Parts: sequence; structure tokens; C-alpha cells
Amino acid sequence: MKKSNLAHERHEFALYFPHLAGWLQDVQNKKNAILQDVDIYHRIMKVLRLVAGDTFILFDCFDHVYCTLQKVEKKSIVHIIVIERKKNRKLTPTVNFLLPLLKRDALHDAIYSLTELGATEIQLVITDKSQKRWSSREHEKLMRIVHAAAEQSKNFSFPFLKEPQPLNQILEEIDKTKKGLVFFDPVGQPVTDVIEKLSDDKIKNLFLMIGPEGDLSPGEKDLVKKKGFIFTSLTPTILRARQAVVVSLGIFRSFLS
Repeated sequence: MKKSNLAHERHEFALYFPHLAGWLQDVQNKKNAILQDVDIYHRIMKVLRLVAGDTFILFDCFDHVYCTLQKVEKKSIVHIIVIERKKNRKLTPTVNFLLPLLKRDALHDAIYSLTELGATEIQLVITDKSQKRWSSREHEKLMRIVHAAAEQSKNFSFPFLKEPQPLNQILEEIDKTKKGLVFFDPVGQPVTDVIEKLSDDKIKNLFLMIGPEGDLSPGEKDLVKKKGFIFTSLTPTILRARQAVVVSLGIFRSFLS
């Protein structure tokens, strides 16, 4: 068996390509196409070390394309065979995750996990106990994490990442009549009861929220309760924020999708 076929059986790599829409318009319905992009060229040749015959996926937030590598030339020219084009699948219900600004490593882990598990939107939240300063470059760093997680998980409909806003401002913009508002708290209702209720109500849009390290302040929790969030417990123990992200969205995606 050829080396390329063995590589294909081991793993099919996905590459985020922000210019995919324009490239698809240029190639139209051609089966044989040329891709000239320095970053994609570098990743194919230097990082993934793909060879002729290997397959891979190009994607943006709307579409993904299955490709076979044909050959590579100098000046970042990649010849590929377009196998199939597909629209990205949107997961339901939609999940808007309210994520407090955490310490750097915890925030990076949380963003990666939320992408893997299929969050629709990530709203970063400034709370009384926020421990991270925000800079203009931080959003770009976090989006690179989103793209890396989307590549690994094949979640091509990766989440939209919103700039940090104060908690009270975010709550003001949420419709109080919504039923899918959930805040994860150790003294809340059992999560199984909440999921059963939301399932019966056929909720199509969820707002999920965790507290920061050290939890929300009493005043912040009062604001969350007044907005109509259901307080629900995940485990009988206290979880760190990055763990609560994985457990909470993992449970809701598993039982409500």
C-alpha cells in the first residue's frame, strides 16, 4: 500500500482557510484547481508534510472542501483535486456561552473546549473578579485557538467570539422572556432536572454561563437571578472554571442536540 493511503487512514487534516469563499468563486466548478497561499503552502509542506495523493479539508465558517493534493510548485503554488464541497452543519440548539475573563491558560483551555464542544457564540464577560486585562491583540490570539480547535475537532461551524463586556451590560441585552438561560452554581437545581425541562420545552437557543475563579459576587448573582437564569449544579463538588466549561457544555450538547 502506498504511503499516501496509509497517511490518509491515520488522519485527515483540516486547515482553516479564511479566503475559502473567494477561492471557491474563482475556481467555480473545476475539479482541478490551483491554490496559491503562503500559509497553506507552509502548513502542507513544512508542518503536515503531505505528499501527492494525501487528502485534506479546507474550511471557513460557512463551507468546507475535501481535497486531494496533486503536486506542489515553488512560489507557494499548490495543485489540488477538488473532491467535494459542503455547507457546514449548524448544531442545534444554538449555544451562547457567557465566559468570564479567566487567567490566561484557563481562558485558552476554555476557548478551545467551547469550540470542540460546539458553542455557537462565546461572549467574554467582565466580572468583579476578572483576573485578566484585555488588549487589542488578545482577540487575535484567541481566534487562532478557535481555529486550531475547529481543525482538530472538525467543528467547521466554529463559534463567533465577542469582545469582553461588563456583566450588567450583557444581561441588559438578553431577553428576559427566554427560557434557555442557565447559570451553573454548586447549590442550584440538579442538572438532569433542568435538561429534562428544557427538552420538554423544545428550547432552540441556550444561554449558558459559569462564574470566574472565585465565583460571581453576591450582587452579580442577584442580577443573574433577576434576569431569569436557572441556577443548576453540575457535580456535588466544586469545579474549576475550565472544568465547568467542559462538563456543562458537554452535558447540554449530549442531551439536547
